[in-house]
Amino acid sequence: MKTKNVITCLLAFAVGVVAGWFAASVRRAVAPRPPQSVAAAASMAVSMKPPSAVKPKRKARAKPVPEVSAAKTAKSKPVRLEAVQSATTGDSAETPKADGADAEKKAKDDSPFPRYLDMFRNDPAALAAEFEKETEADHVKQRKMCDEAIAKLKLNEEQAALFEKALDDIRNAVLQNMQADVDIITSGQANMDTAADGRFWDSNLLLMDQAVAAREKIVRDAAVELYNQLDVDSVPDAEKQRIIKGATYKTSFSFDCYEPMLQVYDKVYKNMGFGNGIFSWCTRQSQKK
Repeated sequence: MKTKNVITCLLAFAVGVVAGWFAASVRRAVAPRPPQSVAAAASMAVSMKPPSAVKPKRKARAKPVPEVSAAKTAKSKPVRLEAVQSATTGDSAETPKADGADAEKKAKDDSPFPRYLDMFRNDPAALAAEFEKETEADHVKQRKMCDEAIAKLKLNEEQAALFEKALDDIRNAVLQNMQADVDIITSGQANMDTAADGRFWDSNLLLMDQAVAAREKIVRDAAVELYNQLDVDSVPDAEKQRIIKGATYKTSFSFDCYEPMLQVYDKVYKNMGFGNGIFSWCTRQSQKK
């Protein structure tokens, strides 16, 4: 009996030990461990939440842009593409270029020929008076040219008189030649189909060549005769020829010689190119170019 009681006690003791060990294990598993810090606890709490409950992190707010003064803004303002293209092409909305019509209008305003044509058609006396003014100025110019030629050639009084008479003869011969050309125009013997716009000679090229050749012959013959008559030893021969040639040629364009052209001014004025007035069309056109 004693042995049986001892065995029973041992079994009860063993059962108690096992029960105690089991209870202690359950308590350790159920009771939460104390966190080491607040940050660790927060981290543990977040990690234990399911994925759907985790809130996304907020993006950091952009720092406010500091205010910039108007002067700085003007310096740092980017250039617009339109402005770059405008500077490249040279276009400007504020200062537009004058179009062709404005340029043409300005050229017409600067041209004296519409006024001359109006005089020719409506007041021939006014055109003649305008021509007289130009002729008086040309007389002064021609006199200066003649005096300079006489001085360069070192002519004596008799030789100077001979020189001046030769120039007068040139004027008279060219004047007669111009009158003959005008007579051909007014008689209708030449082509008049395209001669109404001041370009008569362009429509009659052979007649023009003939007129030019006639004037050049007058100048050449007079120059050769002067060269043979003037015995000048103190001036080099080449210089003598140059002076005589220049004086006779300039004399052939004296305004007196072209007075007959006033009769047909509307047909010939665009073929003229000397002086600064009535007969200066071609000269003005070349100056514009």
